[in-house]
Amino acid sequence: MKKPKFSMGPGGIKGFLAMHVEKIVLGMVMLLVAWFLYSGYSLSGYNVDRNPIHLRTQTQDTNQFILKDTALARVNGEAERAIIEDHKTRAEKSQIATSGGDYPLIATNQPNFPSKKKRGDVKILSPEMVEVRSFVTSIYTTN
Repeated sequence: MKKPKFSMGPGGIKGFLAMHVEKIVLGMVMLLVAWFLYSGYSLSGYNVDRNPIHLRTQTQDTNQFILKDTALARVNGEAERAIIEDHKTRAEKSQIATSGGDYPLIATNQPNFPSKKKRGDVKILSPEMVEVRSFVTSIYTTN
């Protein structure tokens, strides 16, 4: 049995795609546009029984439903909210004391220049007994 010829050169799949990929994409786009047109035309049309009087009554009913005073019934007669405008004292009360030790910065004892000697850790070992912990740290930036 003869081995089938399978070429990736100009006479094979590469050449075929170079010559015809635009036509394939154009065909897919045309199919998509045709599907959009068909789905648009297959929708139900405008109901001819509707008239401006029906629209006006529907909007008035919707407006009455929106303006209906049901919010107080949900609150069960609760008094009005007290608006506090003293933001400075509220901010001072809400501040929680934190210690700087809980948020360590990046180690500062690393040199700022690369090492000139070869690395000695060329052996890569797989991790054993991996432990994951979540933490919170601060971000310190200076302008």
